Amino acid sequence: TVTHNVTGCSDSDSVVVTQNTTKPVVDITASGTELTCEITSIDLYGSIVSIQGSPTYIWGKVDDLTDDVTVLSQGEIHYEATEPGSYIFIVIDSRNGCEGHEKIIISQDLTKPEIMVTGNEELTCANETAVLDASGSSGQGELSYEWSTGEDTATIEVSEAGEYSVTVTDSDNGCSNTMVVEVTQDITKPTAAITGNAELTCALESITLDASTSVVQGTPSYVWTYNDVVIDGESSETLDVNAPGTYELTVIDSDNGCSSESLVVEVTQDITQPEIIITGNAELTCTLESITLDA
Repeated sequence: TVTHNVTGCSDSDSVVVTQNTTKPVVDITASGTELTCEITSIDLYGSIVSIQGSPTYIWGKVDDLTDDVTVLSQGEIHYEATEPGSYIFIVIDSRNGCEGHEKIIISQDLTKPEIMVTGNEELTCANETAVLDASGSSGQGELSYEWSTGEDTATIEVSEAGEYSVTVTDSDNGCSNTMVVEVTQDITKPTAAITGNAELTCALESITLDASTSVVQGTPSYVWTYNDVVIDGESSETLDVNAPGTYELTVIDSDNGCSSESLVVEVTQDITQPEIIITGNAELTCTLESITLDA
């Protein structure tokens, strides 16, 4: 109402003020919600459920601490997410300038399986194979194995020294881990040695064969044979011998189970009796009161 201050005349009119704050209703569909070692990107698709005017599209990423939005793209309903985080799809309605949005959280799992390999033992003469066992490895899902030998089982048997690798893959997230183990080998043979060999005679009726100077890494054990037959009960480093013949020594090393090359000694004997010849034997008489016996 307006009144003239001189004439006192007045007039009235009215208007209706309306309000339109209806926000667009939007939605997000995604090819997944978790990034893994196998899934390195996720497709995000925004859609409009309802809107009055023309839409403007914005994809952004929300800071979880401050709620600030970093604009990632504009004018596209699709966005490819390659990092974990909170993503937002914003639609602005040209009719009233109102904004509608929807959020989606993309997580990430890049956890590698933990590998444990047992059975990595040294190859020796006594232990010619080693079983490498990775079955104690752990992960989130089912584990698969791939060895450098081409085998795909949790355990493998090896008979050669060297480096062996195993790659373990977790079915839950497709992540893999690799471990290298080294198999060593000790097949060093001991060296047999014998001292004390001499010829048996009437004066030397027994000799002692001594193997104490043999060279080994661990504790030695001894096998003695006489004329190709093992001498029972004789396993010490010395052997008393009173008969000629062929004696053989084999030394076994407790450290690796390896045996020496056989060492052969020939024990000889000389018990040949001397042949006695005496001359000068004659009869003693009154005229031959002494004689000389000559041997």
